[in-house]
Amino acid sequence: TYEQSTGYRSMLAIGIGWHLFRFNGRFMFVRREEYPQNQGDTIKEYIDIVAFGRSSILLSDLLSACQPEESQAHIRVFGYSRGTEEWTEASKNRGGGLKAIALDPAVRQHFVDMFTAFADNRELYYKLGIAHKLTILLHGKPGSGKTSLVRALASEFNYNIYNVNLASWSSSPDLFISVVNSIPKGSIVLVEDFEESPWVKCRAELSDSTLPAAKDTCVHGGRSALLNWLDGVSSLDGKIIILSTNTVEVVDKALLRPGRLDH
Repeated sequence: TYEQSTGYRSMLAIGIGWHLFRFNGRFMFVRREEYPQNQGDTIKEYIDIVAFGRSSILLSDLLSACQPEESQAHIRVFGYSRGTEEWTEASKNRGGGLKAIALDPAVRQHFVDMFTAFADNRELYYKLGIAHKLTILLHGKPGSGKTSLVRALASEFNYNIYNVNLASWSSSPDLFISVVNSIPKGSIVLVEDFEESPWVKCRAELSDSTLPAAKDTCVHGGRSALLNWLDGVSSLDGKIIILSTNTVEVVDKALLRPGRLDH
């Protein structure tokens, strides 16, 4: 049994066959069976879990609750290598969550409420026909703790972090979309110093007649790709996008409007 309101949890290794149990106030079935025609020293088994109703949130919460504590403590940080065209693990982030950094209690609660609402309202997003995503912009002076906050949030809510260097994709909008779409659900997409990309600069700065035509076309095409990505036209389901900048005043206003930017 597991009750989110009280924090009480009791786990039991189940035997072969069908079992009935309760999780978060709802009954679920679980079946453990061996695969037929097992051979060799390894016995292959499978477990089916059945929850009544159409919501998949209960199953997701159950899998999260069943994770060993040590696996929850290590949040992986990934980097993308254009040489191998795949995400590679760059480091592991083990921390104490939001309690490990200095935050005003009201600010800490704001982020807790934001992330909790995002996780709890998935079915509502689907009913409304909009992408289940959360987009946050962190801005402030260098060294003010933007990256530390992201790592603390990842540790607190058990998200892996995928670092995206937007400036490096200036000449490849299509490849950028392909790369960010390959990030799995349930991840934080971190775009640090994203104002360094020409796609992000204010239109007034990019309308200079001295800008080469080919570069201008690429810039505007990249901005369109970025806007479409933030709108959820591309696959953003179940992802949290966190943008960070030191100079928010140079960011194109089209990127900051509600709907593209939630907080």
